[in-house]
Amino acid sequence: TPVFRYCEFQNNRAGLKGGAIYLSGGNPYDRGIEFEHCQFVNNRVWSTQGQGGVLYFQQNFGNEEIRFQNCSMEDNFASAIGGALSIWFSDMEQVSILIDSCSFSGNSTNTRAVVINFAQSLSAEVPVVFFTLQNSDISNNNSNTANSIVFLESFSSDENSHFGFSGNRFSKNSTSGLLFSSSHNSTFYRNEFIENRTIWLFSSNDAHRNLFSKNKMSCIFSYGSQTDSSNTGIRNNLFIQNGDPAAPD
Repeated sequence: TPVFRYCEFQNNRAGLKGGAIYLSGGNPYDRGIEFEHCQFVNNRVWSTQGQGGVLYFQQNFGNEEIRFQNCSMEDNFASAIGGALSIWFSDMEQVSILIDSCSFSGNSTNTRAVVINFAQSLSAEVPVVFFTLQNSDISNNNSNTANSIVFLESFSSDENSHFGFSGNRFSKNSTSGLLFSSSHNSTFYRNEFIENRTIWLFSSNDAHRNLFSKNKMSCIFSYGSQTDSSNTGIRNNLFIQNGDPAAPD
């Protein structure tokens, strides 16, 4: 696994995928990539279908782990999906994403996921999925047209899907929604949501077995389209001690 430490990626350009980094799997011995204390500034993908202003990842099999720790991503752009990160996974055994103590500011896109896109191919086999965003600052990321700051999509079962958001600060982001997820078994713990210009916080057609605890937010849960008969509604979720940021603890 390659590890990048104290590196800077600035003013890089790509036509379609990965303004600074393009990572595509196919090697069974490949086990991902790690970044520590790195800076990503003003990297861009310009084509109309551009994805991943900083990084584009696509893997087909094996186990993969991507880690960003103590990194900053500022003023990156992808025209379509993932202003900072666009990560796709398909016929894999396991995929694990950890973003810890990072900052995201000034990133933008036009269609989906101003900061992070993490999605599974429709034709994929069901892997074990881990996604963790913790202790990070997501502020002043902007789009008048994109549907979310973070877009998560997994077709794994409850037992195989593990999404976690803890100790993050979302502030002054401008988009229609902060989080979109079509998966389950997610945990939102001690996150702050301050002065975001948004219609909804969390959107899903089929949301169950999620935990929302001690988040500071004016929470609006947007329930999506019911045209898909497989959607079973919002059920078995737990909401504990969440509240408006202006309210005392």
